[in-house]
Amino acid sequence: MSVFGLMTVLGLIIVAFGILAILITYVFAPAASRKSDHHVSGIPVVGGILLVIGFLCTPWKYLALLGLIEFLFVFIPLAPELLEMAKDFKNWTPPATLDGTPVTFTKYKNRYSEIKGKELPGDGYEVKGIVRYVITKTYSGFNLYGLDMASNVVICQSYPSVEECKENASGAVRNRWKKMEKHIN
Repeated sequence: MSVFGLMTVLGLIIVAFGILAILITYVFAPAASRKSDHHVSGIPVVGGILLVIGFLCTPWKYLALLGLIEFLFVFIPLAPELLEMAKDFKNWTPPATLDGTPVTFTKYKNRYSEIKGKELPGDGYEVKGIVRYVITKTYSGFNLYGLDMASNVVICQSYPSVEECKENASGAVRNRWKKMEKHIN
């Protein structure tokens, strides 16, 4: 068998796995979820990727476009929500005060830099990502707040100077601060 024939056979095997992955994700997993009392999930987009790779190994390369249909099926319904979330993230303004003290410095970043856990009453445990840092001036020094997406306080730490607050923030934000008030020492 020639190399061309082997590549075609390999491509068709990959296509078969891609079709199987699509069936598992969109047919068998939802059926299993309805049948059982817990959620069963496939892995979206894997079948489409396998279809693209498989058809690119065959002489029918134009059929690789079929793999893109799954991408569209998954991402087009999410696009408006993702765009709105990105817009909200970009247009975020820090609160004027936190715990009654004015915000002096803030840092906006577009990814979670750290994850903090917090025990809840009973046996609960909550994990939140810190998305923004804010520094406020107090009578005894400065507070460094880590905020989540909804500007809820995840962590609050006190330091005697602004520089220590900046040093103790996540490494990704140490040098990217925006001054909110001009009269800070």
